[in-house]
Amino acid sequence: MLDSKDVTQGPQRGQHEEDLSAKEAQRQEEARVLEPQLHPWWTEGAGTAAGEGQEASDDAVGDRMPSERLSRYPKIRRRETLDRTLRAGAVARTSYCRVCYRVGEGPPGVAFLAGKKVGGAVKRNRAKRVLREALRTSTADLSGIETLVFVASYRAATARYSDIRRTLHAELRRISDHDS
Repeated sequence: MLDSKDVTQGPQRGQHEEDLSAKEAQRQEEARVLEPQLHPWWTEGAGTAAGEGQEASDDAVGDRMPSERLSRYPKIRRRETLDRTLRAGAVARTSYCRVCYRVGEGPPGVAFLAGKKVGGAVKRNRAKRVLREALRTSTADLSGIETLVFVASYRAATARYSDIRRTLHAELRRISDHDS
């Protein structure tokens, strides 16, 4: 536990920033910044200049947790592509989502949708996040798919992740085997 002597006090009541000397303001600013050695995970692999140890040569993605890595599938950016997939694409259904896809050159562009029937914003975001994670952990070869659109059902918002992952992995394997 810190003593009161160790903590730099802020401006006293009645004092304003313009009443402090530059040196006093500098000390107070330094007291607000946490020291990196207190939290080594803040600085692992970062803050080293080129040529200062192995961390400088490692890529930044290698230090992240698996769920924080960038997706291997690009997002669908164009509304026309999304509409074309929803209207004319093949459909696979699970109890947690509808998967619309179009066969073509891979890797597929991906979109995750959740309508208001799924629930409020928190439930819709959870449904999309769980579907996104299930796709990320899938080992199915989707190189023959051009676009994939996942439309969450209301069950996806409250279901266990393991159930969603199991059914989605099975459906993605079936899609990749069927279109290969």
